[in-house]
Amino acid sequence: MSWLWRVFLRLYPREHREQFGAEMTAVFAAAANERRGWRERLWFCAREFAGLISGATAERFRRNPPVVEDPSPAVKLQTQIETNLRRMEHAIANHQFERARFYSYYDLKLRAQLRKVAEDHGRAA
Repeated sequence: MSWLWRVFLRLYPREHREQFGAEMTAVFAAAANERRGWRERLWFCAREFAGLISGATAERFRRNPPVVEDPSPAVKLQTQIETNLRRMEHAIANHQFERARFYSYYDLKLRAQLRKVAEDHGRAA
């Protein structure tokens, strides 16, 4: 089973394998030898291989985080409008009419900003 463990270790980035691979293999082999019976060994290997795969995935993301693009101003404004509407609905449902009126005015302001962004984008295109 150690040969399969070494194969799966290749999922980790090379630097990580070089630094920790020998120790990880030794610990796996020692723990596997402590297991008695084929069911116990099978269950142990399944847990360890699942942990190895999730650990390798986490290590790769830690070293190379995914690139997240900054949302456009229009997307940000649309999100703000949706959030504001939920707050307004909540205020109305709880009879907080002054607060609901504030959210209504804020909604008008956000929608005006969204129209301006759309107009500016239309001219730039």
